[in-house]
Order: sequence, then structure tokens, then C-alpha cells
Amino acid sequence: MKKIASIFKSSEEKLEFYKDCFFSKETIEKGIFASISKFNEQNYDANMFNRYLAMIRAVSLMYQHLHWITAGDSFYSDHLLYERLYKKLSEEIDEVAEKFIGLSSTESACPIQTTKIASDLLSSLFPGFETNSDSNTFAAYALYLEIMFLELNNAFYKKLSETNISLGLDDMVMSIHNSHEENVYLLKQKFKVQNIKN
Repeated sequence: MKKIASIFKSSEEKLEFYKDCFFSKETIEKGIFASISKFNEQNYDANMFNRYLAMIRAVSLMYQHLHWITAGDSFYSDHLLYERLYKKLSEEIDEVAEKFIGLSSTESACPIQTTKIASDLLSSLFPGFETNSDSNTFAAYALYLEIMFLELNNAFYKKLSETNISLGLDDMVMSIHNSHEENVYLLKQKFKVQNIKN
């Protein structure tokens, strides 16, 4: 068997190296545990996070249901568009929930509260919603909901900015805003095409 050359000149040097490593590891671990205990000191509001999560779930629910109930001449393209949008939001929801739980507590992702808030939001915005509406009306609903979301997202970001917002949370909220501006673009383009046909 081939002998591997040692990086140490003596066994004493090797022992000293491992002692240093152990000391560093112990010091690092103490620092890590201290950082973990301080991590939640920003005191993020779990209820505020819950409402934000509900907001995104409301938009996602609308897209998923529009995907199912859309009909008419533009059925196929609408069916695919709404599927694309609700799948994209599904990923956002997962990211948001995990981030919020990490920064606050599991209360920020309570399924009962989140679902109730999302349902109340949709009911208040669309009190006369009819499942047999035409594709133009559905697109108008979706566009209105996206514009409302962008306004609420902007308000949420301003509220967070009053605290010591983490870089990761800042990046996530801005990224979501950018993503929903793209959704607005897609829905506006759909409107243009439908209005040309009509």
C-alpha cells in the first residue's frame, strides 16, 4: 500500500492542529447557537405574515378555478394560461410559507386562518361572481385581482421596511412583485387579443 505523505512535521504538530480545530469548532458552535437564539429578535408579526400568505393563496385559488371553469372560443389558451399562473403561484406560496415560519412561527401558516382570510378576500372583491361568465370577464377578474395584489404587496413591503427587514425577505417580496407584474402583462395581452376578436 502506498504511504501518503503527512502535512505535519511531527505528531506534536498534528496534535496541536486538532486542538485548534476543536477549539475553533467549539467557538463557532457557541456563536451559531447565540445567533440562532437572536434570529427571531426582529419580532416579525405572525398574523401579518398569515394575511400575506392568504392574499397569495386567494390569487392562486382564483387562477386554479378559472383554469377549470373557463370556456368558449379561447378555452384552450385560457386553460393553459391560468394553469401556468396557478402553478407559478403554488411555488410562491411554498416559498413564502417556509420563509415566514423560519422568521416567525408556524402561526404564520395556519391553514384555518389562511383559508378563511383568502375566502373572505375573494368574497369581498367578487360578491357577484358567476361561474358561467365569459372569458373576457374572467380575465378582468384576474387582472383586477393582480392589480389589487400589487398594491397590497407594496403596502406590505413598506410595512416591513419600518422594521429591520432581512435581506432574504426583502429579496423574496421584491421577486414576487416582479413576478406579478409579469402576470399583469400576460393578462393585458390576453385582453388585447380578445378585444380584437370582438
